[in-house]
Amino acid sequence: MKKKLELSVVVLLILTFFSALTSFANDESPDPLLETQKLLKDPSFREKNAKESKEANQIDQRVKSISGDSANEQAIYELAAEVMGNMKNLSPEEMTKIVEQAMKDPAAYAASWTPEQKKKLKNVSERLPSSKAKLP
Repeated sequence: MKKKLELSVVVLLILTFFSALTSFANDESPDPLLETQKLLKDPSFREKNAKESKEANQIDQRVKSISGDSANEQAIYELAAEVMGNMKNLSPEEMTKIVEQAMKDPAAYAASWTPEQKKKLKNVSERLPSSKAKLP
């Protein structure tokens, strides 16, 4: 069950990336990736974004459905922002390709993370209430 929870979190992170990359590709910020990472960590931005975007709202609802509480929810988004940093110096097209491949094989994608990121994924997954955990 623990592995299934970890994969649920990975899938949610991938969906978060995909949603963020859509806006990232259209952003004219000097460092849109860094800006996106900051926004993913900001609960007020996520709430505003969920109200304005059906896709963002669906992702936010999925995160809420497995997180159990606001601390776990924040940890999931912070991990998403951190893992997004692995894509620094890639073009939006390259990032999209990575996300598409990750959607096909979340376990392989998670295996490419740093040891610290894998540990954070495990820690977050262990805190999730398994009775609420559902694959997205």
